[in-house]
Amino acid sequence: MKNKTLTAGDLDARIHYCMTYIGGFMGTYTVFSFAGSFGNAGTANMISIFTNFFKGNIFTMMLKILGLLIYSLGITLAVWLPKHTIISTKMLSLKLTCACGILIWLLPDTLPPTVGLYPTFFAMSFQWCCFHGAYGYGSSTIFCTNNIRQFVTGIVETYLNGNEEKLKIKFFGFTLLAFNLGVVTMCLLFTRFNFGVKSSVLVLVPAIFGSYYIKEKEKMHKKWINMHQT
Repeated sequence: MKNKTLTAGDLDARIHYCMTYIGGFMGTYTVFSFAGSFGNAGTANMISIFTNFFKGNIFTMMLKILGLLIYSLGITLAVWLPKHTIISTKMLSLKLTCACGILIWLLPDTLPPTVGLYPTFFAMSFQWCCFHGAYGYGSSTIFCTNNIRQFVTGIVETYLNGNEEKLKIKFFGFTLLAFNLGVVTMCLLFTRFNFGVKSSVLVLVPAIFGSYYIKEKEKMHKKWINMHQT
């Protein structure tokens, strides 16, 4: 039996699953390490700017504002770089994520939790803007609210409304599975294997797989260009 040839969409999906695993992995690390704070999303941080203001915690509020600016900087660079440079933002995102994993391991325990989240704010917001989904479906790699909605609506459309959405169910189902596998891995590293803060460095392992699929997609793209130039 011949092996199925991977399409561009299949490679995009595999890249997406690798990055979503990383999103769950790193997000759970921040929950364990920084007082329950989720470092992948800016929403809670933005809300806490106002809650700290009304509580009179001005210093903490300023740290939160700086965190929001760092999160915004990651988005800014991810959008700006493809228009003005030839840098592969996907590969750069992986490198930033690995650097983040090493840096937050090395940070002193005495830092305020918000400051400890700064590297994650930057790396995850950059990742969010570099990986958009697959098979024509938009999907986040760093949090799952919309992914849950899309998975459930796909099931409803297919099995209750009579509209065929099985590819949608498969894609978002595997996306949720990948994210939660990342969550479970980090939970085991903290609670069963006692890796503690060193766990963040292990993000290098899924990053290797992500890097492989990104390079394979780039090779496919170059091959397609060469075929259409001859």
